[in-house]
Amino acid sequence: MSEYMHMDRRSLLQSAFALVGASVALSACDFGGLGSKGTFTFTDKQRALVSAIADTFVPKTDTAGAVEAGVPKAFEGLLSNWAKPETKELLLSAIDKIGAGKDGKAFVDMSPAERLAYLTPIDIEGLKIDPKAPKLSGLAAMFAGPAYMDPGYGKLKTLLVSLYYSSEAALTEELPYNHNPGAFKPSIPVTAETRPASGGMF
Repeated sequence: MSEYMHMDRRSLLQSAFALVGASVALSACDFGGLGSKGTFTFTDKQRALVSAIADTFVPKTDTAGAVEAGVPKAFEGLLSNWAKPETKELLLSAIDKIGAGKDGKAFVDMSPAERLAYLTPIDIEGLKIDPKAPKLSGLAAMFAGPAYMDPGYGKLKTLLVSLYYSSEAALTEELPYNHNPGAFKPSIPVTAETRPASGGMF
């Protein structure tokens, strides 16, 4: 989570656009403006599946989760209006792969606990770095991102989490600003009360 603490909302949205292959300069940080207006829209089944995946990545707790923050709608908007065809195909393929589930049970039909158990090994294996990937440097490495063993899954998770942390709900609830944090303590337990603050994101 620490990488998000040093980025403002505009930077997070720009990183989301970069992940789908768009090349734009954002004139505003309107998260809701990412809603789908293009020619592509999810089917009802795809929309339900993306919501289930997003909810598994960032479930609702004492703060809003990805679904409550509007991540599925923003994700659909990015695919509709900005994603390159090859990126869209990669992301949709990753979604379909997760949606297939296992033992004849689709992902959307699983309980939250079953979804988490199903995604955990996929997450562990998929986010390993591919040792056979070409070694890049400079700007090429920066724009390519990590060489995950499962590029589609890696891009999907990174994008959904980035969208969540660029939402108003995440920045005001999940990463609250604490103007007077008190005395410096080098090591304290991580609890709901000691959640990382959003610092100067606004």
